[in-house]
Amino acid sequence: MLYFENRLMPDVFTAEHSKIISTLGAQAAVSLETARLYSELLEENVQRRRVEKELRASQTSLMQGEQISNTGSWRWELKQDLMMISDEYGRILGLPAAQKSLSMADFLTRVHPDDQPSISERVSESVRNGMNMRAEFRILRPDGDCRYILGIGDPVENWPDVKEYFGIIRDITAQRQAEDAVRIAQADLARVSRATTIGQLTASIAHEINQPLMSIVANAGASMRWLNRDPRYLANARESLQEIITEGKRAGDIIRGLHALTRKQETLFTQANLHTIARHILSISRNEIEQKWIALELKLQANSAEIYCDNIQIQQVLLNLIVNAIEAMSGVEHRPRILTLTSTNPSADTLRFEVADTGSGLSPDVIGHLFDSFFTTKKEGMGMGLTISQSIIKKHGGELMADNRLPHGSVFWFTLEVKPEQNT
Repeated sequence: MLYFENRLMPDVFTAEHSKIISTLGAQAAVSLETARLYSELLEENVQRRRVEKELRASQTSLMQGEQISNTGSWRWELKQDLMMISDEYGRILGLPAAQKSLSMADFLTRVHPDDQPSISERVSESVRNGMNMRAEFRILRPDGDCRYILGIGDPVENWPDVKEYFGIIRDITAQRQAEDAVRIAQADLARVSRATTIGQLTASIAHEINQPLMSIVANAGASMRWLNRDPRYLANARESLQEIITEGKRAGDIIRGLHALTRKQETLFTQANLHTIARHILSISRNEIEQKWIALELKLQANSAEIYCDNIQIQQVLLNLIVNAIEAMSGVEHRPRILTLTSTNPSADTLRFEVADTGSGLSPDVIGHLFDSFFTTKKEGMGMGLTISQSIIKKHGGELMADNRLPHGSVFWFTLEVKPEQNT
């Protein structure tokens, strides 16, 4: 620049001056290059610090991830039998905090003696064939604590040129303990279920046997009264004793039917007429119907009432529905108490039977739980009658349902298949 500024003035720069200027130019060039290199070095240092920061963040995330998941990582160099391990790996095995490596032989000594043979064999086979290794086993820590471990290892991509394995171990002790707790809870639940089943069976027998027992007691009292009169009414006493025999047999049949129902045994199905069964149940209930001033309406309009059934079980259903209807009208004072039995044939092969009353009806909450075990609206009820009845009807291929009746009361009905001829 000095030269350009002074080129019009001859002989301003001597040879010595030119040499000095040349030297200054060279120094300036060196300074400029040094400044450029220094700038690049500063940029490189910034980049390196950024990479180091990201690496530290990545390592921190990896360590935190290992701690959260109880997972330790390892790298095993087969030739040196040297396994480089992470901090979490050492914590899982209970190693000193400063220990960052161990050998496979050392690791195998920490495996539970019962699991050691199978784990040693699996490791040897995997290395021999260059396969992945995966196993669940137990390890014993130096403090004597036993831990359940899931170990996974994969060979490097350039196997077998470089014989190395990378993998992880995960502490699954909490998972195993939870599984054991679930198994214990399931066993306890099974015991409770068996006890509940026994309780349900007991309640069922007590509920279903109550009616014949009450009838037996009533007929026995009547027999005593007939015999204590003067003169004795032997014919009436004989009739009452015959009723006792009939009800005693029915009680035994009920118990056998309940056993078959609860044990899912095959029951004895025979041809029967549902109208005949209904009239038999009404004869059993006639005293209670008369005592509570209940009017009886029979609308047995089905042309075909022949069904294939277990007679005793269908009797149980009808008796339960009729008794429930009678009890539902016990509080009715200002309108007639009417018990209505209706049968129809919705189709040629279907029989529908209804038991209706003029009681207080069913609330929406009650309808939703009518057939639940132990659900009852009666003060002294067991809540098993409708549950058993529904099971019986389902076993016969039908469905038991309930709804409110207008203007008052409720209606229970079930449908069964009509079978005019006996089937096997």
